Amino acid sequence: MKKHIPNAITSLNLVSGSISVVLSLKGYTSEAAMLIFLGAAFDFLDGFTARLLKAYSELGKQLDSLADMVTFGVAPAALLYGMSSSMADASPYLIWMPLLIIVSAAFRLARFNIDDSQTVDFKGLASPANAFLIAGHFISDFWYTLLQNPYYWMFIILLNTWLMNAPFRMFSLKLKNMAWKGNEIRYTWLLLSQLAIIFLQAKALPVVLYMYISAAIIYSYQARQ
Repeated sequence: MKKHIPNAITSLNLVSGSISVVLSLKGYTSEAAMLIFLGAAFDFLDGFTARLLKAYSELGKQLDSLADMVTFGVAPAALLYGMSSSMADASPYLIWMPLLIIVSAAFRLARFNIDDSQTVDFKGLASPANAFLIAGHFISDFWYTLLQNPYYWMFIILLNTWLMNAPFRMFSLKLKNMAWKGNEIRYTWLLLSQLAIIFLQAKALPVVLYMYISAAIIYSYQARQ
């Protein structure tokens, strides 16, 4: 029985992402964004539970990727697509741009599944981080207003499409040890992120993700030295 518990939690991730898509298409964008965060919580818990119970399986690995594809690929694209009617005034072709997020996330997740080197860090922006950056714009009036600008809307799509498969090593929070040496970038980012949350509150998430992307580029440069 215990081997099915992680898969059940993964299924909750998938359900959260699916409901998020439906809510986005009905115009409930802030609720849809919150369901992406809920899906991310289930995504963390399924891996944690699998390690705790030693209930690993190839089925669970594949199910996890499929759930992530919906929650961190299709759902954020649906959020952006929900705004596309206002972008159509600039160009009718713009409404299809969110599809780039879906395709890029699919390549990102497929590449992750066959790349054994992404255990300590990542190649390209992880799909949950992509979803957080997009969803964070829908829980803050400041960022949502900014996203209504067609140029910024296109910028977010193109940035995430490129970053998910960019040739950068992006750090994870899997620490080999707790020492400062070797973890300087991680600890600095965590400290700045906490300060951003304290002072910016609901506005903080996109700022935290932009800081992560900047720190990850520095991390990638140092890793090549």
